[in-house]
Amino acid sequence: MLDFSKLTEEDFIARKIKNLQFFNTYYKGIYDHFLDLQLSRLELSITPGSKDVDVLEGGASLYPNGAVDTAGKEARDFIRMFSERKRIKNFRLRTATKLPYQRFALDLIYQCASESPVSARPFAGYIFDEFVPSVVFLGVGLGLHIDEITRSIDIVNAIIYEPDPEFFALSMFVVDWQAVWARFEKKGYSLSFVISSNYNSDEHVRMLENEMKKSIPFHPDFTVFLSHRSDERLIKIFEGVRDRLPVINANWDNLDRQVDHLNQQLHNLERHPPIIFPRQCQAVERPIVIVGSGPSLDNRIESIKAHRRSIVLMSAGTGLRALLRNGIEPDFHVELDSDFVIYDIISNSGLSPDNNIVLFAKSTVNPLVTDLFSEVFLFHSAETNDYHFLGHSEAFAGASPTCTNAALSLATNLGFRNIFLAGSDYGFLSESSDHSEHSVYGALDNSDFVQRFQATVGGRKSEVLEVESVDGGTILTRGDYLSAKIKAEDLIRAHNRRASPPAFYNLSDGARIEGADWVSPEAFPDLVQRLCGNSGELTAFQEALRKEADHVSQKLIDERPSELGRELKQRCARFESLIKKSPLSRRVDGVRLANAMRVELRDVSRKRGMSENGGVRLMAFQLMWGSTLQFIYLLLAHGLACEDDELETFFHTWRKTSLEFFAEIPREYNEKVLVRLPREEDSRLFRSFAYEGQ
Repeated sequence: MLDFSKLTEEDFIARKIKNLQFFNTYYKGIYDHFLDLQLSRLELSITPGSKDVDVLEGGASLYPNGAVDTAGKEARDFIRMFSERKRIKNFRLRTATKLPYQRFALDLIYQCASESPVSARPFAGYIFDEFVPSVVFLGVGLGLHIDEITRSIDIVNAIIYEPDPEFFALSMFVVDWQAVWARFEKKGYSLSFVISSNYNSDEHVRMLENEMKKSIPFHPDFTVFLSHRSDERLIKIFEGVRDRLPVINANWDNLDRQVDHLNQQLHNLERHPPIIFPRQCQAVERPIVIVGSGPSLDNRIESIKAHRRSIVLMSAGTGLRALLRNGIEPDFHVELDSDFVIYDIISNSGLSPDNNIVLFAKSTVNPLVTDLFSEVFLFHSAETNDYHFLGHSEAFAGASPTCTNAALSLATNLGFRNIFLAGSDYGFLSESSDHSEHSVYGALDNSDFVQRFQATVGGRKSEVLEVESVDGGTILTRGDYLSAKIKAEDLIRAHNRRASPPAFYNLSDGARIEGADWVSPEAFPDLVQRLCGNSGELTAFQEALRKEADHVSQKLIDERPSELGRELKQRCARFESLIKKSPLSRRVDGVRLANAMRVELRDVSRKRGMSENGGVRLMAFQLMWGSTLQFIYLLLAHGLACEDDELETFFHTWRKTSLEFFAEIPREYNEKVLVRLPREEDSRLFRSFAYEGQ
């Protein structure tokens, strides 16, 4: 631990200057903010000849026993915990499932997991051998504990988080941040700084969460959190991020599905449909009711039907079937999912061939779905990179992970001023009733199709959680529902920051949706009549929408997929080289290689031989992301779970299957995307991940 007894005031100032020079070179944003930052709350207290220092706030000491002594105790406790072999069971080991149908990436992932020695016995925990895979330092203070811990323990990936900019400013006088950084400037290591610029803003919480998302799959399963000074504010921030862990785990995808999506997208674009963008083409005051298929829809559907002439109606996903079964045809329908099962659901919903419904579909939707509606507009989600790949600069933010999220984003961005959410429960009172009884998941329809659907798809459900309900109590939910709720709240929050935001109302009797006022069944009729607006607004809106829509050129459709194929080949070659050259004998070798792969995967900057087009590079990342993460996860989880005598066998299996994966991606892409088939001859359009058990 540092001794400050021989340092002068000039030494502390010189340390700050050196740190600023370092940040100016490697973290320009930190340098720019802290170069001239004036402190108003905190003060560094230095006593000449003393080994210790202190921080004062309003004259009161924040380190009554001294900063060196406090940091030293924290560091010693952490080092003692991880300086010897330790077995940890904080998260269960995920397992891979053998599918009844052949899928390229998923089959290799299953092969790797099933051949691992860990899969043949009960899980006994993860073994840390004098190293820690990943650490989030919650609170920098003066940085003394971080300096000591990183000097003494082998940490592969670290995030340094400080919500108080004045604290971090003082740390520049005390700790040599370049020396801390240098400990991570080795192959397979990484270090990130998440430093707030405003103590009173919560933006730094989202910054922390985003940085932790980048650490997947180290986070959450293999990450240790260390809170400085047991700060209650930091602990609450950690608990908030921890509560969102199901969101992070709910959104992995795989290469097989991504390749199918791209194939379907090209089929759609070959017909040159109109594509819409998040631009207000015509303000609409008339209330729009977005209908999902949450269980509370059953108690609200008669009221919606009674006021149908006073509202614009937009169904989302399986909410369409519930409306049609009650004799209600919406103005718009929104589809997000690309699976063939969506076509099966809609074509068996009682939808009239002569319907007047306008379809808003994500551009990757199964092409068969677009044939079922009177008019079709495609859109891009900002959560994927398709729009960059296709040469567009705009996409709908917050349009995932569910159809109600997409519908909310569309309505909000296209100019609707009064937005109601019905059947967007994001929760349920009973595990046995988590959808409307009128939906394909409900019990009121015993048709052959519904029975077959529920037998193959409807029974797969994730772990149950609890969230706040609209009545102030609690309600049950699941990780995917919680993800949808959080994304909806983020979108509402973002729009409420703008001038003259829309009004958001919640007609769903499920989870509380922050930013959307809950409307009781009794209050709904009067509110709708007060807001009903002009009936001609909808016609004007649709006309403006047609004028604003764009198309993708045939030249781009012909050339861009081949450019993506070349990019995939280059990226796969880099992964193959990394895996072949990296040592794999000790557990820490596996962790280092996993982290190196994680960093390589997220790096979309242009390398030698790679595409000049940033959209192509982003699309290559999207295709490879989910399945590559699965291989990284297997390397981490099984490598850390292996006993000493199992490591050689597992590492051999993992290296063999991962190299096969990266070697075969270009061939798989060529066969599934570049070899174009007429739509009526492409059997892949009739294959369903949902029916296959995923």
